[in-house]
Amino acid sequence: NTAGVALFRANQIDEAFEMLNRSLAEMPPGKKPFALYFLSMCHARQGNQIAARSHFDLAEALVVAYDSQLSATSRTQLIQFAEESRSLLASATPDVSP
Repeated sequence: NTAGVALFRANQIDEAFEMLNRSLAEMPPGKKPFALYFLSMCHARQGNQIAARSHFDLAEALVVAYDSQLSATSRTQLIQFAEESRSLLASATPDVSP
């Protein structure tokens, strides 16, 4: 997941997708929001609002479902990632096909 986040931060979105999806497949459900928020941001950067919103909503639902299992540090990080994702979703321009 860390590599996927680094790729996202470096604006290497295609590579970030690959790494984050691989990480997502291997994570226990309570950890999946860490990848899902960044997948949401990847989709938002590409203008795919539907996929971005879907990943964001799933991350939010899993945070609620697994809240009791999260450490204080994890909660703080997830709040930051959610805010970043929410902000990117709000500013993203959808890709419009002719």
